[in-house]
Amino acid sequence: MQATAADYGQGLATQAGPTPLNNANKENAHWSGIGRLEASKQCIATLIDTRDPWLDNSGPAYVITNGHCIGAKNGVIAHDLPLTGNIAFNYFTDTAGQRQTFALKRLIWSSIQGIDLALLELDSTLKAVMDTGIVPLRINSPPPIGSPVLVVGDPSTPGLGLRLSTCTLHRADVVVEQAWVWRNALSNQCAGIAEGASGSPIINRTNNNIVGLINSTSFGSAAAPASEMQNYGLAIDRLFRCGRGGRADLTLDGCNLLPGFALEQQQAHTFLTVNKTATTADGSPQLPTWNYEFVIDKPMYRYKTTRDALQCENPVSYSEALPGPGAKIDDVLGPEPGRHFLCIVGVRSAEQRPSHALMGNSLSVAVELFEQAPVPDPDVLIESRNSGDIKVTWTLAPPHLHSYRTKRGPLASTDCTDERGYTTFRADRSIVFKADKLPLKLCTYSQDVIKQRSPVRTDLLTSRAAG
Repeated sequence: MQATAADYGQGLATQAGPTPLNNANKENAHWSGIGRLEASKQCIATLIDTRDPWLDNSGPAYVITNGHCIGAKNGVIAHDLPLTGNIAFNYFTDTAGQRQTFALKRLIWSSIQGIDLALLELDSTLKAVMDTGIVPLRINSPPPIGSPVLVVGDPSTPGLGLRLSTCTLHRADVVVEQAWVWRNALSNQCAGIAEGASGSPIINRTNNNIVGLINSTSFGSAAAPASEMQNYGLAIDRLFRCGRGGRADLTLDGCNLLPGFALEQQQAHTFLTVNKTATTADGSPQLPTWNYEFVIDKPMYRYKTTRDALQCENPVSYSEALPGPGAKIDDVLGPEPGRHFLCIVGVRSAEQRPSHALMGNSLSVAVELFEQAPVPDPDVLIESRNSGDIKVTWTLAPPHLHSYRTKRGPLASTDCTDERGYTTFRADRSIVFKADKLPLKLCTYSQDVIKQRSPVRTDLLTSRAAG
């Protein structure tokens, strides 16, 4: 007789939830190891099952969560660091008085470049945590795309306890959320994901194994149509083969977490994540350069550019090893419009060979390049009111109409061609000029993302109060 697959989705439809979860009667004890993490920010983390059937299982307790829950600094792969904070298990809607809280002890490994994952050690053994009734979950590879999955977690608001959502697993490949680029991403449309739910486990519906962690969502974003709203997450299989005997060991053969490196971008204000082909004085196009300066903690680095961030994990076409001090990549960007990626890996020497871990730890930097285009004239709406006041509204349309420069003053003495007195703003804006302050001369010009400018627009604001 063929075995019937279990259903941990509690009979819910393929797309359902979020459903509040109770555990006063131990009905959801199998999710008691999913808890509220309090570290550098609030997230969800999960106790993982590291038991070895041949040993006494006196090893430490470990939880997994997103790397950005521990530190949001891009370019840094951290490991073996002390850590403060705590996690509350048995985090259900009806168990507020029975939650079990344990202190964090150590960050084993964490990254938000290419992946968004952290492995943390608690200041307790796994046995001590389990003795309080908390159940760890096993980790596994994602099931095939299209498989039913669950998300068990809770946003920090309202923060009432774990909730269950059901949905289907999909693939996103590359997710860009400046300044981060996540590769080999998973996606789903489980409902109820919001700030504070980062780290919530994506669970195989048929066996209750964790296959990924939620790290971002487009839900609640005005830029995302309802039909396109997605959660994004990362698989956790890079943790495989990184422990033995119930203890984490990143030096083991087959563990793909190290070597890492730490990179810090310099002159961030001059590096444009949205860029544009400029127009020279004679009207011809001029491509920008990457203009990416950084400090790296390795003696050397290699880099390449690509249209596909997944290629950052392919060692083919990387540059020769270059000296780390004074690092700046200033290759021409483009020429095709669209998204471009810069891939960087830090290396100890020119002889260091690529490995799965090194390439998995590569940094992907994204830039969106727009084609040559004129800077639009200012989009200014001037509305007279019965009171004699005048309302002026400036509307932007990035990247070609990226910001405004404006000034105003007396009609006779304000020179719109004089750059002195202009101020810049980079968001839609409305100002009501009171009748008793009129008349005024208003000067406006638009700028694109690379600060090319439009001709100056001059408006004379005069009161037209009703008689």
